[in-house]
Amino acid sequence: EGCRWAGVLAEQVAKHEAACPLVRARVTAQNQLHDAPSSGVELEEMGLTAAVAALWAHGAVAVDHVAEKACERLNTLCVPAGGKQAAAEAGAIEAAVAAMRSQRLSQAHPQVVGVQAQGCTLLCNICEGDNDAAGRARRQKAATAEAIEVVVAAMRAHPQVAHVQVDGCRAL
Repeated sequence: EGCRWAGVLAEQVAKHEAACPLVRARVTAQNQLHDAPSSGVELEEMGLTAAVAALWAHGAVAVDHVAEKACERLNTLCVPAGGKQAAAEAGAIEAAVAAMRSQRLSQAHPQVVGVQAQGCTLLCNICEGDNDAAGRARRQKAATAEAIEVVVAAMRAHPQVAHVQVDGCRAL
């Protein structure tokens, strides 16, 4: 029959797992690994919201090819007029910072250069130029999201990678 406490403990663990937002987020992210786009073509065709969602979903769970391609797609979407602001409003800054931080701290894929490089480029593209109120607000949003810290960490982790160094400097 086993210990009567085993059932009580299992019940308490189940209650905690159901109520804890960190556990739910981890389970959701693990489930989304199975939904990763199978090719770069799918990512290249994504709209702004879908690309930010892909970066959030896969950047935090060490699916580096998806996180890297999502950053690349967002970089492309920043080019047209209004693209930088739309990307910032869609959460691209926070998603890039989270993906760069996750990739940098991941045990499975430590310091994935592609994610770091594309993340630096994305932060640079969103924050660079536009000295109007919206541009200043994007830069403040990036600073608040700790973009400065992740860009500096990427530059320190990849001192020989020109792409990271150049776009890291531009982002700062």
